[in-house]
Amino acid sequence: MVRERREKVRKILIVLLVCLLAGIMGQTVYIISYNNRVHTVEGADAAQAAYVDIHNRDDATSQWIKRDFALKGQTVNLNGRTVDGTFINHSGDLISSWTMTIRIHQDCFVNQAWCGTMEIRQYTGTEKENTQTLDLRNYRLEDVRLEYLYDGDLLIPLSEGDQLIYYPSEKDRETNLAPQSEMTMGMIFYYMDVLDLSDYTVEYRCHKSFAEGLGFIGVVALAVLSLILAGGQLISDIAYRNAMKENQLRQSGVASMSDIYAIIYYVNLETDELTPIHEDEISESRRPKELGAREQLLEMTRRDAEDSYQGITREFIDIATLPERLVRGSVACEYISREHGWTRIRFFPADRKDGEPLTKVIFAIQDINEEKAALRKYEEQVQQAEKEKNVRNTYLAGIASRMRAWLQSIQELNAGIIAESGEETVLSRAKKIRSIGRILSFTMDGGTDASRLAAGTLERLEEEYSPAELISDFSEIALTMTEGSDVTVETDISPKIPARMRGDVKRLEQVIIQLLSNAVHYTEKGSIRLAVYGKNTGEREHLLFSVKDTGGGLPDATRQELEEFTKRLAGHGPAGTVSNGHGLEVAASILSYLGSRLEVISTPGEGTEFYFEIEQTVVDPAPAGVQDPRPERGEARGKA
Repeated sequence: MVRERREKVRKILIVLLVCLLAGIMGQTVYIISYNNRVHTVEGADAAQAAYVDIHNRDDATSQWIKRDFALKGQTVNLNGRTVDGTFINHSGDLISSWTMTIRIHQDCFVNQAWCGTMEIRQYTGTEKENTQTLDLRNYRLEDVRLEYLYDGDLLIPLSEGDQLIYYPSEKDRETNLAPQSEMTMGMIFYYMDVLDLSDYTVEYRCHKSFAEGLGFIGVVALAVLSLILAGGQLISDIAYRNAMKENQLRQSGVASMSDIYAIIYYVNLETDELTPIHEDEISESRRPKELGAREQLLEMTRRDAEDSYQGITREFIDIATLPERLVRGSVACEYISREHGWTRIRFFPADRKDGEPLTKVIFAIQDINEEKAALRKYEEQVQQAEKEKNVRNTYLAGIASRMRAWLQSIQELNAGIIAESGEETVLSRAKKIRSIGRILSFTMDGGTDASRLAAGTLERLEEEYSPAELISDFSEIALTMTEGSDVTVETDISPKIPARMRGDVKRLEQVIIQLLSNAVHYTEKGSIRLAVYGKNTGEREHLLFSVKDTGGGLPDATRQELEEFTKRLAGHGPAGTVSNGHGLEVAASILSYLGSRLEVISTPGEGTEFYFEIEQTVVDPAPAGVQDPRPERGEARGKA
């Protein structure tokens, strides 16, 4: 009868598994088909589940005039305008990829697009037809194959029939558009009279995961039924095997426990009888057999345990309270034996039946001297390691403190040389010493701050500062770093940055110096560019700092490791994962503490750009008018 029932359950389980497999395959085919389907929308069709709305940006700085522009032998005024394209996803699905094709109907010029790439098709359908895909934010003029005009700005002419195809940037999060969300990209055009961008088409793909749709619900239902049936069968088998094992264990006199426990007794609580299962001759000869089980156990532990453990063992041996104490399993007690050292005694429930009182237990004695010795050794190793760590940290902290004091003394002496010396050579060398001292100071402070950040003891140091002086210091330090090399230093600083601001300028200096040092280290020849841009939001200034080099670029593995580290920082917040090492991870940790994030753009063989955005409090909103602090050397070229 049992065999027939098990066979019937097995057949039902096979049918359910076949249905489950078919459901998984069907759901997989549906998901693949759905995710590969291309949706097409013409223009700003708000009736569609997703569409792009191309519109002019309305703020005061988004429309301008380029005056006296030379065009085809004439001097004209060109209208410039910033145009936004907002991708609106009203659907319940993630949009995984998309492209937008704009068809041109009036003569105009395209100048800029962000953040993706633009495929530009000139003279479509003619012998002069020319097509090129460009990243209009980052290009080399000599690589542009299209017809273009250039007066400091790149202007690519377009006419009737030409097309622009915008490919969004996955790196800048223009793809994987979440349900019920929107994203805006931008473009800059120049034109004479009218700019008509109303004729455009958007093609996009949606993405569903395997765990969506009615098909998945069916798969889950089949899986749950299969698991319930298989689980019931498994529990039944386990219960049966456990019953068999228990029976075998009882029949064998708990033989398997003898490998662990030196002495094992079987105790009948109803009759107060004790039966030896596994014991040695000496213990058996000392056991007071004329007494009941409780008295025998009390007497044996009284003779064996040291005086300080008499109360603990006597309370543990209390058989009257065992049924309550063994409700959740076994109970144990440890003490020091007069003869054997550390010893553990334990009670196990035996022959327990649901709804009936516990009547039989197993009492076992175990030698745990080796276990205690191993634990003591481990604790000693931990204490020694902690002691060595404290000694090392104290030593390093002392060295760091003395080094800061020596460095401060050197800088004070050097400041006196700069103030008193009138000789140009001496002044030049003294300024280099000042820059090197700042680099050392920032490096030491960065490592210290990273350690404090890891320990949760770092505090904000808000203070007022001058952006012009700060950028001047950065340029002077960068020139010192590149002294004697084939590397030039460039600056691109917005002159509209406020004259005075407030923020944690010390940590800001640490990050910039680290990024400059990294750029110099990996650039043998070429250039390093420090760029600072600002956008005012009332009492706050939103700053973007960028350090770009023309070195060999980051290997993919290094770039991915840094990106994963910054993502972990973003996920944990200021009190989360930090680095107390060196380099870029220190910079990323400090930026995370300041509420910012280190971003990287790197192309192997072409160079790397690190940038971050941060807000500062405006103290004096007057434009700083930052200029290149060292134009006479010809090594730094200020663009602003």
